[in-house]
Amino acid sequence: MDNRYRKYLRKNGIYYCEDTQTQKQESLHTREAAAADQIIAARNQASQPQMLNRELARVYASGADPLLAKRTWAEAMKAYVAKDNKETTQKRLSRE
Repeated sequence: MDNRYRKYLRKNGIYYCEDTQTQKQESLHTREAAAADQIIAARNQASQPQMLNRELARVYASGADPLLAKRTWAEAMKAYVAKDNKETTQKRLSRE
């Protein structure tokens, strides 16, 4: 698969990216090659098929919190409701 975005360096020392589909050019707001490479890699990764991005998101999230993949929406909503101290808000949020 070809990369959608490519980087280039302008004479002012700032890195830019170009969308190869639309030819739109945009500043990356950095003078560091490594930072520009990371931004371009992230943009190219985001333009890949959606299922691949979803799987990558799961990998990153499970690395941050291993139990995240096993949680249910019910548990998430209970935690969300419990974080608010106001009783009226808790009643409103816990409605089914």
